[in-house]
Amino acid sequence: LLLAEFYSLWNQKDDAYPTLSALAEKLPDDIPVKRRLLLCEQVIKDPEKAQQLVNDIKLLDGEDGWQWRYEQAKLWFAADNFKVRYPQIVSLLQKNMRANPNDQASRMLLATAYDRSGELQLAISTYREALSRSPDDPRVTTPIIVALVVALNKANEYDEADQLLNRVSQQKHPQLQQLQLQSYLKHGELSLASDIELSLASDILQDFINNDPNNQANRFSLALLKTQQAKFDEAGELLDELKIQDPNSLPVAAAQIRLNIRQNKPEEALRICDELINNLDNAYAYVLRARTYDSLGQTDKAIEDFEHAAAIEPNNVGVWMDRSDFYLSMGQTDKAIADTEKALSLLPNNVQIQKRAIPLLLASGDAEKIRQGEVLIDEALQSNPDDVDLQLFKAKSLLTEGTAPAIENATRILQKITEEQPEISQAWALLGEISFSQKQFSKAMDAALRGLAHTPNDGRLLLLKAGAEAQRSPVLAIPTLKMLRELDPNNTDTAMFLANIYIATGEPQKAINILKAQLVSRAGTQDERRIKVALAVALHKNGNKADAQKEFDSLIQSEPNDPVPLLAQVQLLKDDQLWSELSQKVTDWYQKHPEDSRTPIIIARNLATTDDSQAKKTAEHILRTMLEIDSDSIETMTNLAMLLYTIGRPDESLPLYKRVLELQPDNLTAINNLAWVMCEEQGKFQEALELAQTGLEISPNYIDLIDTRGVAYYRLGEFNKAVEDFTTCIKLYPDGTLAAISSRFHLARAFAKLGQKDKAVEHLNQALDLYQALDPADQIGALSDTDLDEAQRLLKQLQEDG
Repeated sequence: LLLAEFYSLWNQKDDAYPTLSALAEKLPDDIPVKRRLLLCEQVIKDPEKAQQLVNDIKLLDGEDGWQWRYEQAKLWFAADNFKVRYPQIVSLLQKNMRANPNDQASRMLLATAYDRSGELQLAISTYREALSRSPDDPRVTTPIIVALVVALNKANEYDEADQLLNRVSQQKHPQLQQLQLQSYLKHGELSLASDIELSLASDILQDFINNDPNNQANRFSLALLKTQQAKFDEAGELLDELKIQDPNSLPVAAAQIRLNIRQNKPEEALRICDELINNLDNAYAYVLRARTYDSLGQTDKAIEDFEHAAAIEPNNVGVWMDRSDFYLSMGQTDKAIADTEKALSLLPNNVQIQKRAIPLLLASGDAEKIRQGEVLIDEALQSNPDDVDLQLFKAKSLLTEGTAPAIENATRILQKITEEQPEISQAWALLGEISFSQKQFSKAMDAALRGLAHTPNDGRLLLLKAGAEAQRSPVLAIPTLKMLRELDPNNTDTAMFLANIYIATGEPQKAINILKAQLVSRAGTQDERRIKVALAVALHKNGNKADAQKEFDSLIQSEPNDPVPLLAQVQLLKDDQLWSELSQKVTDWYQKHPEDSRTPIIIARNLATTDDSQAKKTAEHILRTMLEIDSDSIETMTNLAMLLYTIGRPDESLPLYKRVLELQPDNLTAINNLAWVMCEEQGKFQEALELAQTGLEISPNYIDLIDTRGVAYYRLGEFNKAVEDFTTCIKLYPDGTLAAISSRFHLARAFAKLGQKDKAVEHLNQALDLYQALDPADQIGALSDTDLDEAQRLLKQLQEDG
């Protein structure tokens, strides 16, 4: 036995096996010898031989023996059919632990089985118990801590993992040091690591290099760290040594280029690029120089190099993906999509390329591209049904569709993800956002809390929680937002959210203090301008209107084409009901920026939905002024027509809708609204029906248009067809949609005409209950005053008749 152990220590496992086999023949009843044989490679590679040994141990150990149960569980754990055997593995190991609570070997194997099956929380709790039962001996506790930290990191429970690593920070165990290194580097994101973390990581890497001087990967990682720490001379020495080993190494060249750019040596960075091109003359060398040109702001030269790389290696997928990233960073989405599609044509079944292409296609704004993205999701899921990223893409695509069945389908997908992998915070966040959009704030809060149970510091879930709290009362969100600020002081979104909460609770000075502090920490970043706009608003709300105006003037002077300060000022003028000044500012903006119709239209639309006649008049003035400058603006005409209809001037909206359709015959909004006006205001029921049919041929699931067609059928006396359309609307409209209340009222009217009084009463009650449950400010768009009067009158009549 001692000789067999030495063979194992000397890594002479082939010699250990015959020694143990001979012993097993001489001592056929010796269980420890058989268990040692199970560790030999010759047995591990022969499942039948291993199972026979386990069977022999069981005969000797007895049915209630712990040794055969452990070895059987271990053998099944290593087998290809682990998933099938998993329940039996758990059962055997739990029996061992019930018989002997101090059986640490069974406990660790059970935790590992939980981990492998994806039941991370069970694995973590079992590892924790194993650690609590272990003696204070690093030789015993270190493997447990390593396993527990790995599991905690998988579950995104980084705080506890870091605490454990801090507890053993003095140990020079290689696995622990590797985990500490990962912790310090924030999972590979050097830019997010603090100076202390970078220093500790640097020390660990230096230890690795001292123990293994020939490990080039560790030297390279240390060079990157030194660059991040601005220790440029040390980084340069390490990279020079690595370049001697491999003169044409692209990663080393890229690191040297980055180092020179950090040192403001663009000529040297480009010299390295040119040298690499002369030596290799391949696509990746040109891509590297293109990236360097891009970082130096020489976009035209970057484009030339990317084009040359694609020309010399047209079948190189990496080149097309790199160029796609470049165009995306330039805001040239169409070109980014085209390059991604080229990569996909070369490797159509590559799931990573599919996952890069899908979000680009879905966000393209082009109906054909969006459909292409949806088809790609379904094709990718057929080959990779368990891929969570693809499942999330599918859920988001369904949510964009916006119909009730699509939202229900998305909800099922997300619920499945949260059940099987509760650590995926994005799924919880999307579930919460669905509830939030339906004004079910308690459900949104529940999703946030359940997700936070698995990922306690997830920023998106904490923001969702704060949003749900703010809907109940703004003051309730303050503790959550303060916690978020502590977790990530540099997060401007959190700071601005908290500032807005303080303004809403009547404490604008606190908002000012937060924004000023944020301005100091984010000076010189892209966030600086956003913070200054928010600060100007807070100053105005605090009564410091002169200081606020100075901030606004400075912002406008520095970037006169940025509409964000204008939008903030308009909101303040709206709050103060200074309509004339508001109108003048918006019309002045459009006269100076005639290419930007979007900003004044957003403002006009916001004013139009306000329950204030002066706000609506201001919106009309803005839109009419815009039409004087651009008489054929489709969006302006559409918004003006909708406004005129809502303020009781439908005749004036008609020519606007007709002009829109002359310019854009497939404009569904104009088709729907014109059909409605023709039906309900002009009594042209048949013409309205035909126009609605034309629109539905373009988009069969346009719900508002189905409702309009149903009303036309109702007016023409075709009540069964009307019922069919309104029933479809109710099925398609998501929960909480105001238009669903209107469709329910329309359905009740149709049932009343068909003499189906019970159904009519049922739907009238539902429509009125839903309407009355809304806040008065939210009732606009649900039932008009005329509809409300008719609904109440009809309900009373039906109840009296009944």
